Amino acid sequence: MSLRVARWQALLGRETAKRAGLSAAMGDAESGEAGAELIQADALMEFLFGDSREGGSGPSSGLTVASWVDQVQELFPASAREVLEGELVRRRGLGELLQRPDLLERIEPNVELVKTLITHRELLNEETRVLARKIIDQVVAELREKLKLQVEPAIVGALRRDRHSPRRVARNLDLKTTVRRNLQHWDAERERL
Repeated sequence: MSLRVARWQALLGRETAKRAGLSAAMGDAESGEAGAELIQADALMEFLFGDSREGGSGPSSGLTVASWVDQVQELFPASAREVLEGELVRRRGLGELLQRPDLLERIEPNVELVKTLITHRELLNEETRVLARKIIDQVVAELREKLKLQVEPAIVGALRRDRHSPRRVARNLDLKTTVRRNLQHWDAERERL
């Protein structure tokens, strides 16, 4: 039951869970290693999504952007890390993140990060500016590859008439190729195809 309560608290947030009376039941989940991981994950979520009006008085007040990034890398798989780091870039700590290349290196390059880097390029110092260019180049190369796989066949198919298309429409009719392929079925005795 305690794991279920912990999941509800993670979903609803600390304040809503307190109002619903769920936080008293969290005491059961706090025992053991799994409970410690739940509490740590809760603190990370509170740092990221928590109400900014708290003034840092909650358990996540000891976190900095750097420690948050380290803890997220320890606790979460790569797919979840990418989402959480994208939210971090959107919601908090842009100044610190954009000034420290060691933090910027640890964040998974994604489109959200590129948007932030381009939008706030005036906040970048020389070290982070060089790193930002590398990150942007990497994301652009990934996007280019994705688009190339989707767009190239459509464009090349329209431009290269020497390629055979399986679609049977009048526009794709190639008489030379059709006659050449059908000549192998020529019956010399009957003089027909």
